[in-house]
Amino acid sequence: MKRLITVALAVVPALAAFAVSTESNPADSKGVESAKKFFSALNSGDGNGVYGLMPKSYQKDISTVVSAFGAKMDADLWKEGQGIVAELADLAAAKSGMLAEMATQGLAGNPELSMTPEQITAVQKETAEKIAKAAPEFKKFANKLTLDTLKTGKIEDILAMPELANISKIAATSKTGTEEFSLVDVKAGVGGAVIAVVKDRLGQVEETEFVNVEGSWVPKELADGWKEGVAEVLKGINEMKFEETQKQQFLSMTPMVKMGIQQAKTATTPEQLGQALMMPVMMVMMSMGSMGGGEDGDEEVPAMPPMMMTPQATPRPSGPPPSTPSPRRPPQPRTPGGVNQVPGSGARPAPQPVMP
Repeated sequence: MKRLITVALAVVPALAAFAVSTESNPADSKGVESAKKFFSALNSGDGNGVYGLMPKSYQKDISTVVSAFGAKMDADLWKEGQGIVAELADLAAAKSGMLAEMATQGLAGNPELSMTPEQITAVQKETAEKIAKAAPEFKKFANKLTLDTLKTGKIEDILAMPELANISKIAATSKTGTEEFSLVDVKAGVGGAVIAVVKDRLGQVEETEFVNVEGSWVPKELADGWKEGVAEVLKGINEMKFEETQKQQFLSMTPMVKMGIQQAKTATTPEQLGQALMMPVMMVMMSMGSMGGGEDGDEEVPAMPPMMMTPQATPRPSGPPPSTPSPRRPPQPRTPGGVNQVPGSGARPAPQPVMP
């Protein structure tokens, strides 16, 4: 009995001390600061701010991918692609109301939101205004972005282009004064990770896990599979081929694609708009696929350099339509914001600055 009491007196305090040390383990201060900067940059539409928080090796990878795309892409196809993007931007500006309605269709039936009809109407109106303002800026950005610029791989310069900066600011602006992502809490996670608890402007709460990569803190979903994703994108770019016959076939299709986009401007309902765009999009994708890499020529071919973005996530309404399509790319973080979309565009969790 005396021995049992002695063992208990030794073990119980030790277990209590272990429990206390586990519960009081604070989150890494650098991780907390990085998470705060990350969401602050998203809220202000600061693409370079988000990019600057990434590990140096990630920045180098992105630069390598963009540079490789610029060097590989056919100049004639790029020019035609810019023309199609310009037509799509004009369509977005003309049909901003319908696009906003399409983007917010799921609000009324979402039990997590419990939004009133008046609130949904306000979101639709603000979304339409953002699309109408961002579309002309995107058109100017796409027309100014040259293959020579991409070849340099200078991502900071691309993100600093006035038109792209304007798009980010438009997406981040809210008439209600509510931040796109409100940081509720930052706490310690498992294995030294940091958990950021964020509420979006519609009131939904999400957790984003940040992990330490080479001294920089990034969303875990971005870090997972990064190297494999980059290698896959580079492989796809290297296998891009532009045989003259296929190239001419694509170029011969572009007038029909543009005509289809023009016809979409006559749509009077969101359903008509979606149907009108279906054929032009299918034609472009089929032509792109025929020029992809692989032995059978059935791989995807990037029509634009890969984007960080965002990246991706559970659909959430509001903001401009997604920018140009990208090939398979590194995993996008499930953090608020939508990565292959302009920040604040409606993809929920996943920030990221739009990259050309």
